[in-house]
Amino acid sequence: MRRQRRPVVVRLRVHDVNAAGEDLARHAGQYAGERLRLRVRDDGRVRARLGMSTRYNTPPVLVGRITGGPEGAELTATIREPYTELGMPRLFLGVAIFLGLVCIAILASGDFTNPGVYVCGIGGAALGLIGVILGRMRRTSFNHHADRLEQAVRGAARR
Repeated sequence: MRRQRRPVVVRLRVHDVNAAGEDLARHAGQYAGERLRLRVRDDGRVRARLGMSTRYNTPPVLVGRITGGPEGAELTATIREPYTELGMPRLFLGVAIFLGLVCIAILASGDFTNPGVYVCGIGGAALGLIGVILGRMRRTSFNHHADRLEQAVRGAARR
């Protein structure tokens, strides 16, 4: 499992790089949906996300730079999934692998009547299934949140 990424290019209304950064930061608070948190630094670096991080979910982050081009200023960025979103699927899969190894070790010792074989076998399979399901849900969640973040940044750039 790796972090998910999505490249984004947003054309800005202002042609000057410094003025484009100020304009983008000024209009970020006017987004009608969730609160767009957007920071533009003096050197043109941009960092944005929607909403707040919660105990159970960390929203994706847009990281990029405002550059000047022949057609005017544009924001070239990448929407990245945070490392913390990989934690739960990896935790469940790691525990499932550990329980599977314990089950194999018990069976290799010849103790077929040990209840640990059933506990570790069934528990490892269940936790492995939960880890796989969480990993697949992570993909659809990232796509949904990344679409909303991209829409919010494009909305702030159009104003």
